[in-house]
Amino acid sequence: MPPVVDLSAVEAVLDATLVEGGPPVGRPGLHLLRAGGRRLRPTLVLLGDEFAERSCREQLIHLAASVELLHMATLLHDDIVDDARIRRGQPTINAVWGHRLSVLMGDYLFARAFELLATWGNQEILRGLAGAVRAMAEVEAQELAGGPSPDLTEQEYWDRVAKKTALFMAQCPRLAALAGDAPASYQEALHSYGFQLGLAYQVVDDLLDLTAKPSVLGKPTGQDLRRGIVTLPVIHAMSHCSAEDRGRLQATIRARPAPDDGAEWVLPLLESKGSIAYTLAAADRMVDGACAALAGLPAVPARERLEGIARSVPRRDY
Repeated sequence: MPPVVDLSAVEAVLDATLVEGGPPVGRPGLHLLRAGGRRLRPTLVLLGDEFAERSCREQLIHLAASVELLHMATLLHDDIVDDARIRRGQPTINAVWGHRLSVLMGDYLFARAFELLATWGNQEILRGLAGAVRAMAEVEAQELAGGPSPDLTEQEYWDRVAKKTALFMAQCPRLAALAGDAPASYQEALHSYGFQLGLAYQVVDDLLDLTAKPSVLGKPTGQDLRRGIVTLPVIHAMSHCSAEDRGRLQATIRARPAPDDGAEWVLPLLESKGSIAYTLAAADRMVDGACAALAGLPAVPARERLEGIARSVPRRDY
């Protein structure tokens, strides 16, 4: 996904924020930053600002940097929980510096994000982002405490995806518009767009965990299966396969298979039952909904860019 806005000012704030923490924070922080990423969330912030009545450049850049810091913090903590060793083709911070420093790094990023936001005193922005981060933590804790979930329903899956990704993504364009006193209808449209974009993004993320090449994805695949986490293609397959295959799938999920221990049969089963196509169709529906939400916004270049971002999601391969 090519950059659609100039993020140089945001990158400068991210760099400065990490360097300010001193070498124990700066070295691993810059390692994480240099690993790259789409910077999708700050991009949504900057595009959301295009629908505002007024704009404060410094506040906008701080908001964009803050959502990326929060996102980075959640990735750090995810890697600790999952004991992940590779992300974006690079060793994770916990792989290089250990779990203890990774926990503290995540805490630092959370603190700095909210410190930047608090500078502007907008309680609605603080509430919006804090609520989204809380929802992420709640659903991750539920997954961890609940153990393998072979009987997860599709509705339960969508509820988890909403908390894991969509609620946070919905806040990114909306809060930029709110900060600039955009009409309430614009804020609602941007929230709806971001929410459905987030649903589509996570669904495709879950699919890529099953179908992508690790060299392209930048990390090992099959991680959800090995954690006992059921995603949409597996849910669909279990409702369309034989009782024997369903039992085999459930046993595989409960066993949390290690790499290369015989779970390679799962992907062909998903393909044969149309579960890959079903999942992509679900992502397409979410994208259509996201683009439809933009209809009430002015026909400015930012609207076209937002639609382009959404349309690119089902086609991404990493």
